[in-house]
Amino acid sequence: MTMTRIALLLMTVLLVQGCSKEDDPYVPAPPTGGAQDDPFDGALGGPVGVRMTFDTSDVLILEQGAVLAYNAVNGQTNDPPALSYRYYLAGMYDADAKEAAFAATMGSLYFEAPQVLPDAFATFFAPGPRAYGPATLGLDGVELEYRDADGRRWSTQCGTTLQPGSEFLVTAVLPGFDGFGQKMKVAAAFTCTFYDCQTGASQLVQDGVLVLDFRDF
Repeated sequence: MTMTRIALLLMTVLLVQGCSKEDDPYVPAPPTGGAQDDPFDGALGGPVGVRMTFDTSDVLILEQGAVLAYNAVNGQTNDPPALSYRYYLAGMYDADAKEAAFAATMGSLYFEAPQVLPDAFATFFAPGPRAYGPATLGLDGVELEYRDADGRRWSTQCGTTLQPGSEFLVTAVLPGFDGFGQKMKVAAAFTCTFYDCQTGASQLVQDGVLVLDFRDF
């Protein structure tokens, strides 16, 4: 998929979903008081979103206000018998800042053109551990990115070191289809080190959990 198509799709999502959102985009984590008071518990049956402890701050990003869920797909399509590949991105987009508040990229799914079959799509997102690393250009791996309240971009890919002691674990998935095609709702737990993409500074992320929709267009 070209970046133009991704941009057009994102604009469509913004137009369809943005009219009914009125709350502030960033919601502080609620005090401990039982699951019934928690707006995001990381369950597949609940809302999409992300929660994590960034340094010592509790960060919660939900689909509300100017923040909307989004997804995209990219890669390379080759003529058979050469294999094609795709990598998938999903996250939370801040329409006010015109930037992703959080993004997860998973890659790469190899397939024989012209389409990814449902069984291959399901296998690709199957529960289990994944390694941090490049998710693009035909490489396997998971990339996470976060933009803080000051607009600083942090990423697992901006550092010069690996991710020792870090984890990304897909805990549950829910397949589905709609007018856009097949999709997979993914729940995952994660810990990692984020690096400031300008200065190289690092921050530890703990107790991370996300629920995001990945799609194949």
